[in-house]
Amino acid sequence: MIKKKLSLLCLSLLIKLTLIAQLCNSTQQLNSDQESTLKKLFSDLEVKLKLENQRGVDSIHTLIKSVLGQQQGLPATDEKYTILNKDTALLSLSSAIELSRKLIDKDIAIYQNLWKTAKGIKPKTNSPNSIFLRTAAEYAMGLLFIAEKETDKTRKFEYITWASQALDSLLTMQLPNGAFPFPDLRVYNDPLFSPIINNFILSCGKDSINVLSNGWIIDDKNTGEFKFDAGIITHAYYNAYLQTKNTNYKEAVIRLANYLETLPINLNYNYNTFVILGLTDAYALTNNTDYLNRALQNLNLGVLPGQSKNGKWLDGHNASARYHSIIIQNCTDLLEYVQQTEFDKLSAMLTNAIRNQISSTNICGASTGFRWLMNHSFYDRINTNKTLKDSAFSILGNYIQTASNNGNYLDVPTMGEYIHFLTHTLSLEYKTEDKLKVYPNPSNSYLYIDSENPIEHITIIDSYGRIVFKNSNFNK
Repeated sequence: MIKKKLSLLCLSLLIKLTLIAQLCNSTQQLNSDQESTLKKLFSDLEVKLKLENQRGVDSIHTLIKSVLGQQQGLPATDEKYTILNKDTALLSLSSAIELSRKLIDKDIAIYQNLWKTAKGIKPKTNSPNSIFLRTAAEYAMGLLFIAEKETDKTRKFEYITWASQALDSLLTMQLPNGAFPFPDLRVYNDPLFSPIINNFILSCGKDSINVLSNGWIIDDKNTGEFKFDAGIITHAYYNAYLQTKNTNYKEAVIRLANYLETLPINLNYNYNTFVILGLTDAYALTNNTDYLNRALQNLNLGVLPGQSKNGKWLDGHNASARYHSIIIQNCTDLLEYVQQTEFDKLSAMLTNAIRNQISSTNICGASTGFRWLMNHSFYDRINTNKTLKDSAFSILGNYIQTASNNGNYLDVPTMGEYIHFLTHTLSLEYKTEDKLKVYPNPSNSYLYIDSENPIEHITIIDSYGRIVFKNSNFNK
């Protein structure tokens, strides 16, 4: 009887491990009939998107999901997984600052000369697919976030100087329509972008002479190909304005938003989220409802309909962890500004997406970075699912501990966002008649509490609603 139970247990474990292995290594496998049908459906979808016909877009997505069946939400290619550190503790602010110093010192020349990257000069240590202007904007934003909490005055000044020089340099590259040009990466034999650029140039025909100028693509022919960089750069200037109050950065956000607002909604779900990101930032600065309404149109037509029941997006490209996380990252800020009906839809979309990403990471390991985990809007606004929030915090701890130990998934933008994330402070509210002395209040790490009288009970709750200290008979 014991042997039989052990055999059943082993069989159950084997089945479980087999299912996990299938989940981690499954890719989208379409037969010829599916591919042919989907080609026609996506062609029809493109027409409906141009017309911005919501009913038609939803109807075609229903058909696409039916054709894909069990193949929906599977990545087109194998994911590469990294086993994360099991420690769930977040790094303290002081430890995070120290880690950022090591990270910056390792490639300090990159940051000192970030203004050159903003002009299209490729840094030696950049990966092949790091796009110069986009990289300059993101790294400048990371430096400003780190500088916000840097205690070394010399470093603080240097980080702000390097970031400001890069952002000012980048401003000179902005096109009259508000967008930024794209470098002709074919000269670097870039494996990803060279064929894309070739196809784009060919599609322009004789008009390609007006598209290329001095090694830059200066006109995307209203295809929206510039929206990826435009969304990222908008977000960088938005945060830079909040940090520095430089009105030139605010004006850059508005020019970018005016470009993004005019773009057609296309078939690539994650591309549409960069429009959402940029327009959300512009609305936050200007309160111009045109920006908010256009962001919602991109969400309702170009993102929401493409999510499968498992939380992933339908097509193999956007089902990969990298692009799945980008969609989460770009849409979460919108939670802050939408009315209840739109909030419920967006909240459900993000909850399903985040739950899927967390589950996949727990089972298979990490297959993308962790910036999607560091958005205050998610923790503050989606307040009905404490279990999901706790899981997100645990995974974030796994990531930052891994990054601290071996540098995986670590770069200046990520480190900047992590430090910025920690600026959500711990504070204590109390009545003046309690005769308490609390300092520093608010705090990022420690609170010291002095009282003239014995305190019978104290509970401290952080900004996410978690109890971080609870005790009775608390003495001075």
